[in-house]
Amino acid sequence: MRLAVIKEGKTLIFIPDPKEAIVKEKFEPTRLRVFYNPIMEFNRDLSILALQAYINLYATHKPVRILEPLSATGIRGIRYALELEDINEIIINDLDKYSWKIMKRNVKLNRVEDIVKTFNRDASSLMHYLHKEEPTPISIIDLDPYGSPAPFADSALSLLGHRGLLAVTATDLAVLSGSKKWKALKRYWIASANIPQKKEAAVRVLLGYLAKIATAYDKVLIPLLSYYSDHYVRVYVLIEINSSKAVKVLENEIGYITYCEQTGQALLVPEPEVCHSTGDKGHVLGPLWIGNFMDTNFLYEITKLLNTKFSYLNTSKRIEKLLTSLIKEAPLQRRIYQYIPAIASKVSSHIPKFSKLLECLKTRNLISVRTHFDPLGIRTLASYSELVSCIWKSLT
Repeated sequence: MRLAVIKEGKTLIFIPDPKEAIVKEKFEPTRLRVFYNPIMEFNRDLSILALQAYINLYATHKPVRILEPLSATGIRGIRYALELEDINEIIINDLDKYSWKIMKRNVKLNRVEDIVKTFNRDASSLMHYLHKEEPTPISIIDLDPYGSPAPFADSALSLLGHRGLLAVTATDLAVLSGSKKWKALKRYWIASANIPQKKEAAVRVLLGYLAKIATAYDKVLIPLLSYYSDHYVRVYVLIEINSSKAVKVLENEIGYITYCEQTGQALLVPEPEVCHSTGDKGHVLGPLWIGNFMDTNFLYEITKLLNTKFSYLNTSKRIEKLLTSLIKEAPLQRRIYQYIPAIASKVSSHIPKFSKLLECLKTRNLISVRTHFDPLGIRTLASYSELVSCIWKSLT
């Protein structure tokens, strides 16, 4: 297998020759013998910031121990070794033997043998082994699979202790967001529907799934950062052990999205309910997470790190744009965003100008912001009738 060398962050990495994955003049990372996706540099850069923010704010055991059980080339774990502070040990693993061989070469290339350990095992098996046999706690687990994280969630949540961090990427958006109903039921235990707010629904389905598994271990998850980008959703959750609080989470933070077909409105509700304005049952998604999906203090800590220690990151401008949007959305995160074209289509044949719409809502003291999930979405305190009124006014 021919190899190439690329640089990302402060890391040099051997990867399979990208020329072997060119299909119709387009790079297809799934064609590589060992998976590597350059588009995910943004994900990895933001992970550097999020993990350092967690270490600074929440880690109870320092230096920390990190596990990345689905590592492929090892680029993520090796970057953690070279770019993060207060690190004791990083465990990277992949079941594929070719991946394992490249990981070992990359560890040696970056001279991090004293920090990074490599394994060639099934991911869940390794996590169960570490849970039973290794006395040193794992502070951070980063699940970055190709596809669904569902097969690995139970092992990860059983392993993480009090105040640990779980980072999860999911690329199976068609399942998470409602396009594949039977797979959603089998994989995430939800009734689903295809609605305009599918990207936010994907985040809330994933968080709800993780929360339900955590409860079985008397653990509570506290979302610190959740977002959609490119072809995936990504969440970072703090884990606490608290049996009584775990039950309350199921009562207070798990609910449903109701989407009203006749009005275009979406609602976060504790129980499935009919659409008040029309009486139709609408489309129901859930059970899923209806609570906060980010923490403002965590976002500010990441922003501070981005502007100081990690200003060298290649995707820093894009990260800054996302953080700015999330900080604006945070006060309204317990309300799902409204997809304006869907509502406008029920009352008019035109989509309003968003600048005028937001100005109208502002003059009525109805806090409203754009959402990073969708350029045509608005998160707002306005009632449906107030929103419709401003849509009409924005058309004139």
